[in-house]
Amino acid sequence: MKANALSGMLILSIAALLAVPASAYQFEGTETQVTTDPDDQYDPHISGTIMTYTDRRNADADIYYFDIETGTEHQVSSGGGDQVFGGVSGRRIVYTDYGTGNADVYVYDIDSETTIQISDDPSHQLMPAISGDLMVWEDLRNGNFDIYLIDLVSMEKVRLTDDPAHQRRPAICGDIVVWEDWRNGNSDIFMKDLSSGVVSPVTEAATYDSRPDVDGDIVTWVSNGTGTGNISFYRISTGETVLINPAGVASGNPSVSGDYVTYERDDGEPLGPPPHNYDSNIWIYSISLQATEQVTIDPADQYLHDISGNRIVYTDNRNDNLDIYMFEFIFTSDNTQVGTDVAVDLTVNDLQITVTFDEVTGGGETTATLIDCVFVPPPPSEFVLFPCAPPICIDITTTAQFTGNVQVCIMYGDVANCPVGIPAEDNMEILHDEDLDGFPDGINDPGYPDTVNHEVCGTTTHLSPFYLAYACEVSIQCPDPVTLEIDSGAGQGGADFDPPPAEAEALCGLASVTDPEAQFFPVGATTLTYEATDENGNNAVCTTSVTVVETAPPTGGCGGCNRTYPIPPTCSTTDRSTGSWPWPTAVVFLLLLLPVAFNRLLGRRRRQE
Repeated sequence: MKANALSGMLILSIAALLAVPASAYQFEGTETQVTTDPDDQYDPHISGTIMTYTDRRNADADIYYFDIETGTEHQVSSGGGDQVFGGVSGRRIVYTDYGTGNADVYVYDIDSETTIQISDDPSHQLMPAISGDLMVWEDLRNGNFDIYLIDLVSMEKVRLTDDPAHQRRPAICGDIVVWEDWRNGNSDIFMKDLSSGVVSPVTEAATYDSRPDVDGDIVTWVSNGTGTGNISFYRISTGETVLINPAGVASGNPSVSGDYVTYERDDGEPLGPPPHNYDSNIWIYSISLQATEQVTIDPADQYLHDISGNRIVYTDNRNDNLDIYMFEFIFTSDNTQVGTDVAVDLTVNDLQITVTFDEVTGGGETTATLIDCVFVPPPPSEFVLFPCAPPICIDITTTAQFTGNVQVCIMYGDVANCPVGIPAEDNMEILHDEDLDGFPDGINDPGYPDTVNHEVCGTTTHLSPFYLAYACEVSIQCPDPVTLEIDSGAGQGGADFDPPPAEAEALCGLASVTDPEAQFFPVGATTLTYEATDENGNNAVCTTSVTVVETAPPTGGCGGCNRTYPIPPTCSTTDRSTGSWPWPTAVVFLLLLLPVAFNRLLGRRRRQE
């Protein structure tokens, strides 16, 4: 590891007017020299704060990486042969190794400091690219170049193309893989959606289209139909193709990150013998502003570049050797103005987002970018990403200065492949690392989600990635309380009983329900506990009771009333205590006695006769 002090200088600060919907924009940035070794360092690639490049300080070509946060340089590969064509995503670096005589592809994990050889076929495998857990490369094992993919978690390899013509120079972002394809006799740009398995052409003209790159919804490439090189981009969601650079201006090697497409442009005559060529400079195009700006102005050449977020890295020969430089920029339309309750409306694909600041004290640009959810902290066990395809994870940033809270509202109803009207929508949450502890929290405002307008809002004190999830609600309904009666004279002391089961539901998949077993219940009340658990380990409990009561044998009706004869309903203790009956009762009683008296009298007369 080598510490490297960055030397920087402010090289550009421009406010420009352009005929676009925004009346003005601001473009400015700072250029920094990253490498200073007298040997050559070239072909940088960047992801976040990690950049990787090829370095020849050790006689052959090795892969190094530079950590922007710590300002330290690290060697990745060494040994015989060249290691070149690096790439990086998150904390993984990929490269091509010629150490065995043929080209193989490798992956290096920064955190574990381990290297894995991905290919070992005796033919060539080279030009790797990586996005999250997925890695692609071009492979010659079938006699022509095909595109292969590996999942770095399962280590499963898949052949993506099988056309007998060449498919080369792959690039990947999430589920989208793009490449150069020669099946039509010239190079076109083709694309495969890994989620659907559909392969489709991006270009099919008679020109030579090459060097594709992809990020989110945007595919970019260079077309050499005019003999100079035109830079275009294609929007996957709409099928729209846009030409970026002026006709007749030689340009090439485009890269894309979020709202920006960068490319190399030859802006003059040869400045001298190699390595000075045609005054190659780096240019940048803002898709939202429809504006182009020159990034580098040094008369030497700047080329072999890459972009990630607001950082551009490139190869530079101004010191008569090849070094790596970095340009950090602001390219803004100042859509966030000074004031209170400042609302900024943003659109990412079909996703409508409103960001409202309590108070903006310094104007700037607020942007929202869809990001791969593999780069955000995983939700806690009580949440699952809302089942859009792909899940919605958004990085919201601003260059504005603000105080107080920020409300973020996400209107997801018009997003394709984002289901609404399902039970999970009722439990939708905006997750955000509110406590800055590396773990996301639910930040919903009261009354949200709004399942009628399909909108969810949450309030925070700072901006960072936000994503849509839903709470893994587990519900359980216990059976009603039960009362069991037993005869007190039987001497049982209780009763055997098999409690009925509970009813349970779980949004994240019901794993188990624990019901009480059949058992002996003693006299008195016994509390029963039921528990339901979902597939994420979340649970819910409920309780009910079983009560056993003893009942005495029956003791009869009206206490001291004569059981020989039916006792009228009006029999009462008051009547018995006074020894007299109310007259309606007496009349009924006399009527009942008349047949008895008549039969006795008749029997006596017969005996006398």
